[in-house]
Amino acid sequence: MRIYDISQEVFGCNVFPGDSAPEKEILSVIAKDSPCNLSAFRMCAHNGTHVDAPYHFLQKGKTIDQVELNTLLGAEIVLLEGICLDRVPEGCYFLNATPINLGDGDGAPCRAILVELD
Repeated sequence: MRIYDISQEVFGCNVFPGDSAPEKEILSVIAKDSPCNLSAFRMCAHNGTHVDAPYHFLQKGKTIDQVELNTLLGAEIVLLEGICLDRVPEGCYFLNATPINLGDGDGAPCRAILVELD
């Protein structure tokens, strides 16, 4: 069984024109006498690999926390954007791309993986 990570790395991801790029801030570093390494980040919900909630395009659409996690959701199919398939051979795969629950979000970052099916 092979597993392919098809996500973009967040801080080097492609950014839609007009969106701000993700930013990382180092808050503390063990090498500088801190008890731990700690970082924070700021990013658009649509940077890198992400799931679009229906609310992203529809005023009365569901927000990311309202989207059920049971597959294509009938007529409310969500979009998965920013995936990297260039190193994945043609085949049959199980896709896992669970979005972070951002509450009333119009989208959310996710870690997308493909698991090769036999």
